[in-house]
Amino acid sequence: MENTMTTRLSRAEHLEAVAWGLILAAITSLPYLLGYLATPPDRYFLGFVLNPGDQNTYFMWMNQAASGDILLRNLYTSIEHGGAMFNLFFLLGGALARLVGSLDLAYQTLRILAVLLLSWSLWLFVATFAGERRQRRWLFLLCILGAGLGWAWNVGRWFTGDYGGIVTDTDILQRPFDLWVPEGYVFYSILVMPHFTAAIALLLLTVRWAALGMRDDRIGLTIGAGIMCAALSFVHPYDVLVALALSGSVAGLHSLRQWRLDLTVWRHPLLLAAISAGPILYNYWILHANPGMAAWLIQNKSVSPSPLSYLVGYGLLLLGAIAFLV
Repeated sequence: MENTMTTRLSRAEHLEAVAWGLILAAITSLPYLLGYLATPPDRYFLGFVLNPGDQNTYFMWMNQAASGDILLRNLYTSIEHGGAMFNLFFLLGGALARLVGSLDLAYQTLRILAVLLLSWSLWLFVATFAGERRQRRWLFLLCILGAGLGWAWNVGRWFTGDYGGIVTDTDILQRPFDLWVPEGYVFYSILVMPHFTAAIALLLLTVRWAALGMRDDRIGLTIGAGIMCAALSFVHPYDVLVALALSGSVAGLHSLRQWRLDLTVWRHPLLLAAISAGPILYNYWILHANPGMAAWLIQNKSVSPSPLSYLVGYGLLLLGAIAFLV
């Protein structure tokens, strides 16, 4: 494969990536500081600013981990079941909460650490494919701040006065994707969902090492990518499918260009899949075999939004991706 990727960065660039992480951590901490400072004495700020249903689930798991549990249970069902879910992020959050004596403080600490990890891994990722530091900086900021056209929809609401009132789940599904799906957008994730932030960082490291391993035919790098991918499956399992699909697609495109099946290239995505297959199968198994986790899976099913929501949320990115492929 063509030698067009960067493997090493200067110390100055590593420091710049961390500096951007500190800036982002400070900016995204402002809503939480406002929540803590503005809460009346007779009230309690729970420590999150979006989606209380999901966030309370995360605190539920961290609370179990803080009590010493390793395999976590779904407490939103009366069905008897044993612990099954193994999640590295919430286990770390529980251990940290036990150390500092506060779930809130542990959650905020993990959020900041995840922002720093994501900032560094994102810079490392864009630097792999961009040669100049200024170009890397612009790509980094574009990835951090990029989103869809949901802002235009919100501007329209401003002029029509369509603000306030109760918002139902059905109403949310009619909104552009970038207004309610944090894991699809970097800044949204670092603002509200620390385990999404950590998952994106692990995904970027997986893809980078997998790409370099495939290019240089270095099995060691691919094994490293597989370890990252396995860890990712114990933080946010769905993202593993993205890594495996990308790796397989690159090998497939390379084979099409060469008009032959190059086993030297294909052994890398196959090795990546083999290393991460165990955790993926484990997650699939507990969601179907454990009664409590099966109930949690049913509770999380929702209808897909309209096609227009996808187009507004991802349309420009899809157009750019298609143009790049062509």
